[in-house]
Amino acid sequence: MSSKSYQKPLYDSDVLMRNLWLNLAQDLKSNLGTRDFCPHEDYIKSNRIAAYRTLVSDVSYWVPKYLFKARYQLDSLFKRYRFKEDLYTQQELHEITCTKFLATQLRIATKKPIPYRSELVLRRARLIVKGVLGKFDAEKHLTLCKFGKRAAVGVTAKLSYLDNKLSGPITGSRDHIRWFKSYLQGDKILLDTINSGQNQEQGCEPIFCECDELRLTNVPKSFKSLRSIMPNTIVGSFYTYGLGKYIQECLKSINLNVSHLQQRHRDLVHVYSKDLSHVTADLSSASDSFTWELLCKMLPRDWLNALNFGRITKVKIDDDTYRLESFMTMGIGFTFQLQTLLFYSLIQAVKQLTGCKKGRVSVYGDDLIYPKELHGYIKAVFTDIGFILNTDKTFVHESFRESCGSDSYCGIDVRPFQPEGQHQMLSGRQYEMLVFKTINGLMLRWAKEEIGITYKWLLSELLRVTDVICQVPPSYPDYSGIRTSSPSKDFLLPWFEVHHGHHGTWCFAYLHLRPRDRAVLSQGAFYWESMRAANTNDDDTFYWDKASDSCILRWITLLPKPKNYRSNLTGQRLRKLQAVVSDKERQPVVLRQETSIHSWI
Repeated sequence: MSSKSYQKPLYDSDVLMRNLWLNLAQDLKSNLGTRDFCPHEDYIKSNRIAAYRTLVSDVSYWVPKYLFKARYQLDSLFKRYRFKEDLYTQQELHEITCTKFLATQLRIATKKPIPYRSELVLRRARLIVKGVLGKFDAEKHLTLCKFGKRAAVGVTAKLSYLDNKLSGPITGSRDHIRWFKSYLQGDKILLDTINSGQNQEQGCEPIFCECDELRLTNVPKSFKSLRSIMPNTIVGSFYTYGLGKYIQECLKSINLNVSHLQQRHRDLVHVYSKDLSHVTADLSSASDSFTWELLCKMLPRDWLNALNFGRITKVKIDDDTYRLESFMTMGIGFTFQLQTLLFYSLIQAVKQLTGCKKGRVSVYGDDLIYPKELHGYIKAVFTDIGFILNTDKTFVHESFRESCGSDSYCGIDVRPFQPEGQHQMLSGRQYEMLVFKTINGLMLRWAKEEIGITYKWLLSELLRVTDVICQVPPSYPDYSGIRTSSPSKDFLLPWFEVHHGHHGTWCFAYLHLRPRDRAVLSQGAFYWESMRAANTNDDDTFYWDKASDSCILRWITLLPKPKNYRSNLTGQRLRKLQAVVSDKERQPVVLRQETSIHSWI
């Protein structure tokens, strides 16, 4: 054996994606019985991804259903994946996104007179907003305030643990800090927790850090753009989170429960892509286009003051600081709920003023659904008050509707499989997980018989990195194995045996992501948070939350066990436990392990 240490092979995700496209193209050409279905195949074969991106999509909204679904799948396959040699570099994407953001700020800063027709709509919308929100209750708002789970000013995303946020200097604007100091006088547990984390003596004032600007941060969105967000200050996120939850509770009174609205919109698009009675609309830079002047016309004064207090009106982009013309941006705790309410009120106002009696109005963020007969009025009013309808994602006359991650054509689901991520060199186990995710994503949208070539090729890719193939129940994560409603008994493939255990259980193997543990030395912050959630019946779940953002405190046995750790009462040795949370800085460990369940669902 060579003296050099053995290096495990790495697998290129770009190669997997290109071969996925080519195999899918073969399957779909065979199904359609045509050779000219994929005119751009040579670009993928020769790895000219940048040139492929510049080609005009040939998706037509006036073709047979299956042909549309097939074309839409191939054209959209790489939308959320970035290749190593893609159309834009990371720096170019950053510059494009920042330029677009600044252009929006310049556009909305240019004040234009609002026509009388739109003034009438704004007056009616204000009445609707007032009826939904009622009088602002400062005490109720305080009970709903919580610290966010994501990055904040002074705390990076990888270090955004609750105890971290409260152990260092607490960031906020001067007014926010003054407000928070007043709040702490009525929350002794939180005050003691902060003092303990900052190693302050009881009765001392916590350490704060004043901040009068927020930094624009760009996160992945698609191959041609990034998504702009503004992480708030620690106090700012606490304050605005409460406002967001408050508005969320008010929205339930008009049957807009954001916890269920996504699924409702997904169901509605299937109906409206057949009868064409409603429009699904989308806006460009929706949340960024709300200005102070517009909010003055739409919000009751007490709510306007409360929301305005939560703002910081300067933004830092790279090394330059600008005045923020937008009233709210993504990353602020109340943005999603407030724009849901405001767009709903505007559309409902148009509906009332035009005398339209039929049809449904439903809004989820900037995903809008409204009767088709209102579209001309809404387009005119939205243009008057500074919004831009995204014509590429607004569907009026076509037999296609899109909303909340659901695409429907003539009543059938045509949502394409779109792997997310960017170029990586993966270890064998990581590559196995990616192939599992690819298989499961495709099988949600295509029958195995429709993509037989692709399916067999993906199985062969699995066998490059593993000797057995895991199959798991449909409820398991998409990376854990091939999800199936009933275990396969095909003896031609090396399936990991699924067998019955004791008491009728199902025993099988799956891939498991075991997070690495991060020790929590000060548990007071988590104690305070759990009590607050219990008092407010808050499940702490938002539409953007991911499992990795969960800060659930767990207890593990400390190893090695200390010999002198004994009970003061009995003298017996005790297990010494350590509080931990999932580590956000380090990648989880990928393991194959066996388990058993009582029902295969």
